[in-house]
Amino acid sequence: MAAVKFEWSSSVPEWLANVPDDPRNWHGGEQIGKGYFRTVRVAKWDTRLVVKHAQPSGGIGHNYREFHTWSEVGFTQWSKWFAPVVAISEDGRKLLQVRAINSGKPVGKVPEFFSDLKEDNWGWLNGHAVCLDYGYTKLATMGLKKVRMKRWD
Repeated sequence: MAAVKFEWSSSVPEWLANVPDDPRNWHGGEQIGKGYFRTVRVAKWDTRLVVKHAQPSGGIGHNYREFHTWSEVGFTQWSKWFAPVVAISEDGRKLLQVRAINSGKPVGKVPEFFSDLKEDNWGWLNGHAVCLDYGYTKLATMGLKKVRMKRWD
């Protein structure tokens, strides 16, 4: 997959206009990830996006947490560390996220609010490491003030 140049601004990137309005039409194609709570598939209508399908065992909560986390950090200096969330279905079963290239290796220093540092949770977007799975972070307890970087080896 070619790298995607993605920037949030006051306007939505033109290519996001192709997202189907009805979440029932957010079909995933190739499966590129699977965890205990969710399955991740490349969006059939645009390979620059992924669809995170929640498992009944708790994935809906992860989808909502990622959506709310992105809502809080999306326009801060910390947004570059997160794969952007585009949309969530009303029932939380499907989450759309910008696709990043999975790194499969530690990325060096990361903000200390990230707690689940598995290599599979990280990828690259715009030449920068981003967290792909941020359903669990320390943001609720830490907030964004006085965040430091920590070493991840």
